[in-house]
Amino acid sequence: VFFFFFFFFFFARSNASTRKSHKSSQLMNAGSLMIPKERLVVTRRDNTIGDVATQMLGASVGSCPVLGDAGEPVGILALSDLVRAAYGEPRRGPETAVGELQEAVLVMVRDTDSIDHVSEVLVEHHIHHVLVVNSDGHFVGIVSSWDLARAHFKTSRKS
Repeated sequence: VFFFFFFFFFFARSNASTRKSHKSSQLMNAGSLMIPKERLVVTRRDNTIGDVATQMLGASVGSCPVLGDAGEPVGILALSDLVRAAYGEPRRGPETAVGELQEAVLVMVRDTDSIDHVSEVLVEHHIHHVLVVNSDGHFVGIVSSWDLARAHFKTSRKS
């Protein structure tokens, strides 16, 4: 996992043949790359992991923002959290509340942040998904490592 981030981070900055595409990536930001919240599977702390797992697997998504009562992000639940719940110690059943598993540290970026900044945040925190907020601090979407890789290599092929 870390190797992928390191490779992506290093490759995007050091490969001389992609300098031109790297400059064009500076023009992209988290807002242009994110999946908007309206298209995401979202959950609340009191929902069960069994229900959320069914939704996530059905939608083929790797993470699910956890929202508070006012719709604000309070955490994120990743597929790796579900695997750890099912097979790690202590094992947890499908009736376990999402609030017991969600990531404790909430990492967010602004929709105006460059994709270079977003990639640095993912690498620094060893995560694959980051929540995106607007200038008012409202949750507007999510960016994944897949989104960054897709944007980088799509731009590289055009150059």
